[in-house]
Formats: sequence, structure tokens, C-alpha cells
Amino acid sequence: MFHMNKVAMNVNELSFKIEEHDLIPGSLHIVHSLRPSWKLENVNVKRLYEAGCGSKLYAIFKNGLAYEYVKGKVLDTASCRSEKVYPHVAEQLAKFHTVPLKINEGTSILWDKMRLFLSLKPSKFLQEEQQERFLKKVLPKNELEREISLMEGILSKLGSPIVFCHNDLLLANILYDAQGCAVSFIDFEYAGPNYMAFDIANHFNEFAGVDTVDYSLYPSDEFQIEWLKVYLRYYKSLKYSSENISIAHEEVTILCKHVNLFSLASHFFWALWALVQATQSTIDFDFLGYAIVRFDEYFSKKKLLLVHC
Repeated sequence: MFHMNKVAMNVNELSFKIEEHDLIPGSLHIVHSLRPSWKLENVNVKRLYEAGCGSKLYAIFKNGLAYEYVKGKVLDTASCRSEKVYPHVAEQLAKFHTVPLKINEGTSILWDKMRLFLSLKPSKFLQEEQQERFLKKVLPKNELEREISLMEGILSKLGSPIVFCHNDLLLANILYDAQGCAVSFIDFEYAGPNYMAFDIANHFNEFAGVDTVDYSLYPSDEFQIEWLKVYLRYYKSLKYSSENISIAHEEVTILCKHVNLFSLASHFFWALWALVQATQSTIDFDFLGYAIVRFDEYFSKKKLLLVHC
């Protein structure tokens, strides 16, 4: 058991005891006692918990959250394509996408977020080696803006539904509980309204990994079709409250096409994000190198966009 006592001046003393066999009610009692004014209604974790898509939120503070323990092991580039795992991921994302949108969430956050990151793009790096790579590999801001406008003009007209998206479904944000045969998502910092196809494409891009990026691991057309069949069947069963759902081949084919187009937007989005992190983050990671990898993948597949012009 754990006791809270007054240990210094101006520190509250709570005459309350947390029992070892009854941790959650006791913890919540302390949180509510210390921060009675906390308003949790607009926090994504709480919203997703209430929709059956996330853990229960206990508290928020300036630099973090306290929420229910999530059991499972993070996915890797092998487990993400396992037949035991990927159907659960597809169904969980389908469930995520049925979370009701609020009145002011009718448009995608994608383009505004991209332009925000672009506005924060560094102009210079202190280290000579980084500056050389930056000038050689990264386009000027005005040219990057033209690419955003190109994508927006094409992708926004595809008709991909606006749904509540995770927007950061890298493998480390997916936990698989083998014992319970269940998948859970974590880290909802970027969650919000976005194109359905973007969220799926973003996940498929992450099959390549992060520390060592290998885009030969991007899922094959055959794998994508099977994944999308599971997704669509579950999404429609939830949306229409029916188990008698049929999925037309054309429906899967169109979604697959949209996903592969939006994969370009995903590359560009995280390339811009990584540029910002390259000068601001204290994490020991080559963010500039990662940005260049994502930009290179975007431009190598840009012809997919151009055929729609």
C-alpha cells in the first residue's frame, strides 16, 4: 500500500490510503483531490475510451498523461503482416474511423498541418555536414509549397471520406496482445479529422520501419487487397449496424488506389515534420536524414500523382 503524507511546507496532506488490491479508485480519488478543476472532456484519450477505442484516462498534466495500462507487444516489420495480427489492426482502425466527428470537424487537418510544418522549416543548420545535406537534398520553401498545392488539388478531389483518424499509426504505436488476440493503438497526439485513405496509407508506409527504412517492405498489392477487405467489411458492419455486409471488388480496388495516392501525402507530411524536429528535438536521431528519405520516396513516386492531373 502507499500513503501520502505532508513532507514539506505548502504540500497538501491527504488523509487517504490507496489499497494494494484496489489501486484505480484510490488513484482517481487522489487525482480529483489534487486537481478538481481538470477538464478531460476534450482530450483524445478520453474521447476514444468512451468510443471503445482507447484506454481510460486518469489524469493530464503539463508534460504527459496518466492512463490505463495497455497490454501487448509493439509491432515490427514482420508481425505487421502476420495473418494472426493484421486483421485485428484493420478492424481496430475501422472501429477508430467510426468515432463520431464533432460539428467543427468536417474538414481534413492534413493541409493546414503540412503548411504549419513548412512555416517552421529551418533555414540553416549549425553543423557543416548537415547544412551541406540540407542544401543538396531539400528543396526551398516555395517549391515545397508548390508540391503541397499539387497534392491538395488532386487528392482532395478523390472523395475519400473524412473520418476521425489516428494519423500516426507507425508500428510502435500498435500493441498486439497475443494471449487475448487483440490490438490496441496508443499515442493520439496527432489524432483528428482526416481522409480515410491517408490513415491507411500512413500505416502501410510504416511497414518499411523507422530506424532502418526499407521501402521494399511496402505491402504488395495482394496484401493490400486482403487487408482492405477486412477493413471495409468491419467498417461497414459498424457503420450500418449489420453483419450481412458484401464488399464489391470495385469498392476495394478504388480504396486501394486512393491509399496508394495518399501514401505520397504521408511521405511529404512526415518529411516536413522531421525537418522541424531536426533543429528542435533533443532525441538522438538523424531527423534530417529521415526527412530526406521521406522526400526521396515522395519524388520517386510522384508520377502516380501526375497521371491524375
